[in-house]
This record gives sequence, structure tokens and C-alpha cells, in this order.
Amino acid sequence: QPVNLMLAEFPGKAFRPCKTVRRLLVQAWGKDATQYTGRRLTLYNDRSVKWGGQQVGGVRVSAMSHIDKPLVAALPEARGKLSRFTVDPLPDDLVTDQAPALTDAEIDAAKTTDELRGMWSSASSEQQDRIKARVAEMSAAS
Repeated sequence: QPVNLMLAEFPGKAFRPCKTVRRLLVQAWGKDATQYTGRRLTLYNDRSVKWGGQQVGGVRVSAMSHIDKPLVAALPEARGKLSRFTVDPLPDDLVTDQAPALTDAEIDAAKTTDELRGMWSSASSEQQDRIKARVAEMSAAS
């Protein structure tokens, strides 16, 4: 597929939308896929999706961020047959249950290198430099 949307909820996994979903993405967000970063979709399994004339099931979009109102699009379902797809807006300011951002005070308060190692993946590049300095400081003290 020409577009791979990386899934924040499943690191390392990609959603590879079918042509119909890609057309929907273009109608909602434009042709430049580099602008899709940080945008969100709600996906669902639609068992009525056909491929090669047979029902095989597939993934569809029920809601998208960065649209102001419901999007209704007429997209090809089969050769010569259009179907209406409706996509609802997702709020752009989604409240997540993710852990709060790492603070410099937490880095400074860490007592072991294992604690610092656990902080590494959620640290910004500046904080990673701070973690390296803190590890060096701990190593020098021991």
C-alpha cells in the first residue's frame, strides 16, 4: 500500500488503508500524507466489505480528528457503484490516560541507573542529555 499510518497505540504496527479509505483520507485531510502526523482515526471492522466480488470484511473509518463536521463522501464500492460513507469528527483535544510528561526534577531525583533507564523512552532529547549526565554523575560517585 502506498500509505502506512503508524499506530500510536501499537508501536511498530502500521495501518495500511485500502483505496477507498485512502480516498476518504484525502477528502478529509488533503493529499499530503506528511500532514497526517498526530491526527487520529477510529477504525472498525466492517464485515460487508467486498473484494473481487466476495464479502471478505475489512477496516473502515468511523471518526477522524481535524474535521469540523461529519464528512459524507460518495466513494466507489464496486465498479460503477458508489456508496455513501459518513465519518464523524473526533475532538482534537483528546484526553488520554497516558502518563504525565517526564520532568527534570524526576531525573534529578532518580537514585539508580535502572530508574533512569526506565525514563529514557519518554524523555525528550534534552532530557536524554540530562539523563546521560546524571548517569555519569552516579558512576563518578561510586
